Amino acid sequence: MPDLIAIVTYKRPSLSDCVSSVYSQLADGDEVLIVDNDPELSARAYFGQLHHEGNVHYIAQPTPGIAAARNSALAFFRQHSFVALVFIDDDEKACEGWLESHKSSATSHRSHATFGPVEPVYPDSLPKWVRKLDFFARPNAESGTAVRWPATNNVRIEGNFLRANPDLTFSEGYSATGGSDTDFFFRAAERGAVLTWVAEAVVTEEVTPERGTARWLWRRGVRLGNVSTRMQLRKGAHPVKVLAIAVCRAIAAPVLAVGAIIRTRPVGPTLMNVPKAVGMVQALRGNLLEEYSREGAA
Repeated sequence: MPDLIAIVTYKRPSLSDCVSSVYSQLADGDEVLIVDNDPELSARAYFGQLHHEGNVHYIAQPTPGIAAARNSALAFFRQHSFVALVFIDDDEKACEGWLESHKSSATSHRSHATFGPVEPVYPDSLPKWVRKLDFFARPNAESGTAVRWPATNNVRIEGNFLRANPDLTFSEGYSATGGSDTDFFFRAAERGAVLTWVAEAVVTEEVTPERGTARWLWRRGVRLGNVSTRMQLRKGAHPVKVLAIAVCRAIAAPVLAVGAIIRTRPVGPTLMNVPKAVGMVQALRGNLLEEYSREGAA
Protein backbone atom coordinates (compact mmCIF):
# COMPACT_ATOMS: atom_id res chain seq x y z
CA MET A 1 0.00 0.00 0.00
CA PRO A 2 2.08 2.99 -1.18
CA ASP A 3 1.67 6.09 0.97
CA LEU A 4 2.79 9.67 0.56
CA ILE A 5 4.29 11.10 3.74
CA ALA A 6 4.07 14.90 3.73
CA ILE A 7 6.34 17.07 5.87
CA VAL A 8 5.42 20.75 5.88
CA THR A 9 8.42 22.78 7.00
CA TYR A 10 9.31 26.38 7.80
CA LYS A 11 12.93 27.22 8.66
CA ARG A 12 13.40 24.02 10.67
CA PRO A 13 17.10 23.25 11.33
CA SER A 14 16.22 19.75 12.59
CA LEU A 15 14.27 18.79 9.44
CA SER A 16 16.83 16.11 8.64
CA ASP A 17 15.97 14.23 11.86
CA CYS A 18 12.33 14.04 10.85
CA VAL A 19 13.04 12.98 7.28
CA SER A 20 15.52 10.31 8.39
CA SER A 21 13.07 8.80 10.89
CA VAL A 22 10.40 8.58 8.20
CA TYR A 23 12.66 7.44 5.36
CA SER A 24 13.88 4.44 7.33
CA GLN A 25 10.31 3.12 7.52
CA LEU A 26 9.26 3.40 3.88
CA ALA A 27 7.83 0.27 2.29
CA ASP A 28 7.82 -0.43 -1.45
CA GLY A 29 6.20 2.47 -3.27
CA ASP A 30 6.04 4.83 -0.28
CA GLU A 31 7.36 8.32 -0.95
CA VAL A 32 8.15 11.47 1.02
CA LEU A 33 7.08 15.01 0.13
CA ILE A 34 8.79 18.06 1.63
CA VAL A 35 6.63 21.19 1.39
CA ASP A 36 8.77 24.28 1.97
CA ASN A 37 6.66 27.14 3.40
CA ASP A 38 9.63 29.50 3.65
CA PRO A 39 9.61 32.27 1.00
CA GLU A 40 13.41 32.05 1.08
CA LEU A 41 13.19 28.31 0.26
CA SER A 42 15.50 27.33 3.11
CA ALA A 43 14.68 23.61 2.79
CA ARG A 44 15.67 23.41 -0.86
CA ALA A 45 19.38 23.27 -0.05
CA TYR A 46 18.77 20.39 2.34
CA PHE A 47 16.74 18.55 -0.29
CA GLY A 48 19.59 18.97 -2.76
CA GLN A 49 21.95 17.24 -0.33
CA LEU A 50 19.70 14.19 0.10
CA HIS A 51 20.86 10.88 -1.35
CA HIS A 52 17.62 9.24 -2.41
CA GLU A 53 16.24 7.20 -5.28
CA GLY A 54 13.52 9.47 -6.53
CA ASN A 55 11.16 8.71 -3.65
CA VAL A 56 11.63 12.06 -1.92
CA HIS A 57 10.06 15.13 -3.52
CA TYR A 58 10.31 18.85 -2.86
CA ILE A 59 7.78 21.59 -3.63
CA ALA A 60 7.74 25.21 -2.56
CA GLN A 61 4.69 27.01 -1.20
CA PRO A 62 5.83 30.53 -0.29
CA THR A 63 2.34 31.74 0.65
CA PRO A 64 2.58 32.35 4.42
CA GLY A 65 0.57 29.96 6.57
CA ILE A 66 0.54 26.24 7.17
CA ALA A 67 -2.94 25.84 5.61
CA ALA A 68 -1.59 26.84 2.19
CA ALA A 69 1.31 24.41 2.58
CA ARG A 70 -1.00 21.58 3.63
CA ASN A 71 -3.17 22.29 0.61
CA SER A 72 -0.09 21.98 -1.60
CA ALA A 73 0.46 18.52 -0.16
CA LEU A 74 -3.19 17.66 -0.81
CA ALA A 75 -2.94 18.83 -4.41
CA PHE A 76 0.26 16.83 -5.00
CA PHE A 77 -1.37 13.75 -3.49
CA ARG A 78 -4.51 14.03 -5.63
CA GLN A 79 -2.38 14.22 -8.76
CA HIS A 80 -0.86 10.81 -8.06
CA SER A 81 -2.04 7.31 -7.19
CA PHE A 82 -0.97 6.87 -3.58
CA VAL A 83 -3.20 4.89 -1.25
CA ALA A 84 -3.02 7.36 1.64
CA LEU A 85 -1.64 10.74 2.68
CA VAL A 86 0.34 10.95 5.91
CA PHE A 87 1.22 14.16 7.76
CA ILE A 88 3.97 14.47 10.36
CA ASP A 89 5.32 17.74 11.80
CA ASP A 90 8.83 18.80 10.82
CA ASP A 91 10.02 18.91 14.45
CA GLU A 92 8.97 15.34 15.18
CA LYS A 93 10.65 11.96 14.81
CA ALA A 94 8.77 8.79 13.96
CA CYS A 95 9.34 5.86 16.30
CA GLU A 96 9.93 2.33 15.07
CA GLY A 97 6.80 0.77 13.59
CA TRP A 98 5.05 4.12 13.26
CA LEU A 99 4.00 3.92 9.62
CA GLU A 100 3.08 0.24 9.67
CA SER A 101 0.93 0.81 12.77
CA HIS A 102 -1.03 3.49 10.92
CA LYS A 103 -1.56 1.22 7.93
CA SER A 104 -2.65 -1.84 9.88
CA SER A 105 -4.93 0.15 12.17
CA ALA A 106 -6.71 1.79 9.23
CA THR A 107 -7.51 -1.66 7.89
CA SER A 108 -8.55 -3.28 11.17
CA HIS A 109 -10.75 -0.37 12.28
CA ARG A 110 -12.00 0.60 8.81
CA SER A 111 -10.92 4.17 9.41
CA HIS A 112 -10.76 7.03 6.96
CA ALA A 113 -8.10 8.67 9.12
CA THR A 114 -5.92 7.37 11.94
CA PHE A 115 -4.21 9.58 14.52
CA GLY A 116 -1.25 8.71 16.73
CA PRO A 117 0.29 10.09 19.93
CA VAL A 118 2.98 12.76 20.15
CA GLU A 119 5.29 12.17 23.10
CA PRO A 120 7.38 15.09 24.40
CA VAL A 121 11.13 14.88 24.93
CA TYR A 122 12.38 17.25 27.62
CA PRO A 123 16.03 18.36 27.40
CA ASP A 124 17.78 19.14 30.68
CA SER A 125 18.01 22.80 29.63
CA LEU A 126 14.28 23.28 30.18
CA PRO A 127 13.12 24.71 33.53
CA LYS A 128 12.52 21.99 36.08
CA TRP A 129 8.90 23.06 36.65
CA VAL A 130 8.07 22.50 32.98
CA ARG A 131 9.48 18.99 33.10
CA LYS A 132 8.12 18.17 36.55
CA LEU A 133 4.55 19.21 35.72
CA ASP A 134 4.81 17.64 32.26
CA PHE A 135 3.20 20.60 30.51
CA PHE A 136 3.65 19.10 27.06
CA ALA A 137 2.04 15.76 27.79
CA ARG A 138 -0.74 14.96 25.33
CA PRO A 139 -3.70 12.61 25.66
CA ASN A 140 -3.40 8.99 24.64
CA ALA A 141 -6.17 6.47 24.21
CA GLU A 142 -6.88 2.88 23.30
CA SER A 143 -6.46 2.04 19.64
CA GLY A 144 -9.72 2.19 17.71
CA THR A 145 -11.37 4.85 19.89
CA ALA A 146 -12.85 7.97 18.32
CA VAL A 147 -10.71 11.10 18.10
CA ARG A 148 -12.11 14.22 19.74
CA TRP A 149 -9.62 16.91 18.69
CA PRO A 150 -7.93 15.75 15.44
CA ALA A 151 -4.70 17.31 14.21
CA THR A 152 -2.15 16.79 11.42
CA ASN A 153 0.89 16.32 13.64
CA ASN A 154 0.59 12.53 13.27
CA VAL A 155 -2.16 11.35 10.94
CA ARG A 156 -2.78 9.05 7.96
CA ILE A 157 -5.74 9.81 5.67
CA GLU A 158 -7.21 7.30 3.22
CA GLY A 159 -6.85 8.39 -0.40
CA ASN A 160 -10.24 7.13 -1.52
CA PHE A 161 -11.93 9.53 0.90
CA LEU A 162 -9.78 12.47 -0.19
CA ARG A 163 -10.46 11.81 -3.87
CA ALA A 164 -14.18 11.39 -3.23
CA ASN A 165 -14.15 14.85 -1.65
CA PRO A 166 -12.00 16.94 -4.00
CA ASP A 167 -13.28 20.22 -2.55
CA LEU A 168 -12.18 19.31 0.98
CA THR A 169 -9.16 21.51 1.75
CA PHE A 170 -7.59 23.34 4.67
CA SER A 171 -9.09 26.77 5.34
CA GLU A 172 -6.54 29.56 5.09
CA GLY A 173 -8.71 31.59 7.45
CA TYR A 174 -6.95 29.67 10.23
CA SER A 175 -3.39 30.18 8.99
CA ALA A 176 -2.40 32.84 11.50
CA THR A 177 -4.36 31.45 14.45
CA GLY A 178 -3.94 27.70 13.99
CA GLY A 179 -6.78 25.23 13.92
CA SER A 180 -7.02 24.60 10.17
CA ASP A 181 -6.35 20.90 10.75
CA THR A 182 -9.07 20.52 13.39
CA ASP A 183 -11.50 22.39 11.15
CA PHE A 184 -10.53 20.15 8.21
CA PHE A 185 -11.23 16.95 10.09
CA PHE A 186 -14.44 18.24 11.64
CA ARG A 187 -15.70 18.89 8.11
CA ALA A 188 -14.42 15.48 7.03
CA ALA A 189 -16.41 13.85 9.86
CA GLU A 190 -19.51 15.71 8.72
CA ARG A 191 -19.04 13.96 5.38
CA GLY A 192 -18.89 10.57 7.03
CA ALA A 193 -15.19 10.15 7.76
CA VAL A 194 -14.36 7.73 10.58
CA LEU A 195 -11.55 9.16 12.70
CA THR A 196 -9.82 6.71 15.04
CA TRP A 197 -6.85 6.61 17.38
CA VAL A 198 -3.86 4.29 16.98
CA ALA A 199 -1.80 4.20 20.17
CA GLU A 200 1.09 2.31 18.59
CA ALA A 201 1.86 4.95 15.92
CA VAL A 202 4.13 7.08 18.11
CA VAL A 203 6.17 10.14 17.21
CA THR A 204 8.36 12.17 19.55
CA GLU A 205 8.85 15.92 19.71
CA GLU A 206 11.69 17.65 21.54
CA VAL A 207 10.53 20.69 23.49
CA THR A 208 12.75 23.61 22.49
CA PRO A 209 13.96 26.20 25.06
CA GLU A 210 11.77 29.01 23.71
CA ARG A 211 8.69 26.92 24.49
CA GLY A 212 9.69 26.28 28.09
CA THR A 213 8.47 29.61 29.42
CA ALA A 214 5.32 30.69 31.21
CA ARG A 215 4.62 33.31 28.54
CA TRP A 216 4.82 30.79 25.68
CA LEU A 217 2.61 28.28 27.50
CA TRP A 218 0.04 30.96 28.33
CA ARG A 219 -0.14 32.11 24.71
CA ARG A 220 -0.43 28.54 23.49
CA GLY A 221 -3.30 27.88 25.90
CA VAL A 222 -5.09 31.05 24.82
CA ARG A 223 -4.73 30.09 21.16
CA LEU A 224 -6.10 26.61 21.80
CA GLY A 225 -9.02 28.18 23.62
CA ASN A 226 -9.61 30.40 20.59
CA VAL A 227 -9.75 27.33 18.37
CA SER A 228 -12.08 25.51 20.76
CA THR A 229 -14.62 28.35 20.63
CA ARG A 230 -14.42 28.65 16.86
CA MET A 231 -15.01 24.92 16.44
CA GLN A 232 -17.95 24.87 18.84
CA LEU A 233 -19.59 27.90 17.22
CA ARG A 234 -19.27 26.41 13.74
CA LYS A 235 -21.01 23.29 15.05
CA GLY A 236 -23.92 25.45 16.18
CA ALA A 237 -23.23 25.85 19.89
CA HIS A 238 -24.85 28.89 21.48
CA PRO A 239 -22.35 31.53 22.69
CA VAL A 240 -23.84 31.29 26.20
CA LYS A 241 -23.07 27.59 26.27
CA VAL A 242 -19.50 28.25 25.14
CA LEU A 243 -19.10 30.88 27.86
CA ALA A 244 -20.40 28.44 30.46
CA ILE A 245 -17.89 25.82 29.34
CA ALA A 246 -15.08 28.37 29.62
CA VAL A 247 -16.11 29.38 33.15
CA CYS A 248 -16.39 25.76 34.27
CA ARG A 249 -13.00 25.05 32.75
CA ALA A 250 -11.32 27.83 34.70
CA ILE A 251 -13.03 26.96 37.99
CA ALA A 252 -12.37 23.24 37.69
CA ALA A 253 -8.69 23.56 36.74
CA PRO A 254 -7.29 23.79 40.33
CA VAL A 255 -9.45 20.90 41.51
CA LEU A 256 -8.49 18.75 38.56
CA ALA A 257 -4.84 19.62 39.15
CA VAL A 258 -5.05 18.27 42.69
CA GLY A 259 -6.68 15.13 41.33
CA ALA A 260 -3.88 14.74 38.81
CA ILE A 261 -1.31 15.00 41.59
CA ILE A 262 -3.08 12.35 43.65
CA ARG A 263 -3.30 10.01 40.67
CA THR A 264 0.29 10.82 39.64
CA ARG A 265 -0.81 12.10 36.25
CA PRO A 266 0.60 15.12 34.36
CA VAL A 267 -0.49 18.33 36.09
CA GLY A 268 0.58 20.83 33.43
CA PRO A 269 -2.10 19.98 30.85
CA THR A 270 -4.77 20.41 33.53
CA LEU A 271 -3.44 23.84 34.51
CA MET A 272 -3.55 24.83 30.85
CA ASN A 273 -7.33 24.89 31.16
CA VAL A 274 -7.00 28.38 32.66
CA PRO A 275 -5.46 30.10 29.60
CA LYS A 276 -7.70 27.97 27.39
CA ALA A 277 -10.72 29.36 29.20
CA VAL A 278 -9.42 32.88 28.69
CA GLY A 279 -8.90 32.14 25.00
CA MET A 280 -12.45 30.84 24.69
CA VAL A 281 -13.89 34.05 26.12
CA GLN A 282 -11.63 36.21 23.96
CA ALA A 283 -12.76 34.36 20.84
CA LEU A 284 -16.38 35.01 21.77
CA ARG A 285 -15.49 38.72 21.71
CA GLY A 286 -13.77 38.34 18.36
CA ASN A 287 -10.23 38.63 19.73
CA LEU A 288 -8.02 35.95 18.21
CA LEU A 289 -4.36 35.39 19.06
CA GLU A 290 -2.41 35.11 15.81
CA GLU A 291 0.38 32.89 17.08
CA TYR A 292 1.52 31.93 13.58
CA SER A 293 1.32 35.37 12.02
CA ARG A 294 4.44 36.53 10.22
CA GLU A 295 5.40 39.41 8.00
CA GLY A 296 3.78 39.14 4.60
CA ALA A 297 0.94 36.91 5.78
CA ALA A 298 -2.45 37.51 4.25
